[in-house]
Amino acid sequence: MVSDARLFSLITMINIFTLAVILIMTYQSITAKRANLREDEALIAFNNVKLKITFYILIVCTIIMFLGLPIFSYLFGF
Repeated sequence: MVSDARLFSLITMINIFTLAVILIMTYQSITAKRANLREDEALIAFNNVKLKITFYILIVCTIIMFLGLPIFSYLFGF
């Protein structure tokens, strides 16, 4: 059991972020599958670019969430 409320809130925020990432990537993959079923080349290319951009943004946010926030919290006592 976590006794420190600040650490608990940080862990809760990370869990909520993880759920949001799962929802976003699931939605993006469903739209990409629909484009593949329609065999629309322009829509497939658009979804490919959109998935890549979303993937890189989520990687940066995940690094900030798992490394940046705990280090910031530890250094400045939040």
